[in-house]
Amino acid sequence: MSDNALGAAIRLSQQPRLHVNGRPAAGLAWVITDGLFFHNGGTGGFSASMAIDQATGQGAAALVNTHGSSVPVLDAAVLAAATGTLDGQ
Repeated sequence: MSDNALGAAIRLSQQPRLHVNGRPAAGLAWVITDGLFFHNGGTGGFSASMAIDQATGQGAAALVNTHGSSVPVLDAAVLAAATGTLDGQ
C-alpha cells in the first residue's frame, strides 16, 4: 500500500482496536479474524461483503441486489474467495 495519506488512513483503520479472549477482533469498520479483514452491510434491498487475506493480500468483494436471508451465503462465498477455498480454485 502506498505511503500517501489514503494509504496511512487505511492502515490505521486495520489496526486492532478491540480484542476478544486476547485475540484481535475489530479495527475501525473491520472485523479481524483468522488472518482476515472483513466487512459487510446492506441497505434498501442491496447487500455487500468484502474480505482481505492479510497474509496474501488477496481479496474479494461482492455486491448483490438482495437483502436478508441470503447475506450469510454471500459472506461465506466472499470469505472463501478471499482465502482461495472457493470450489473450483
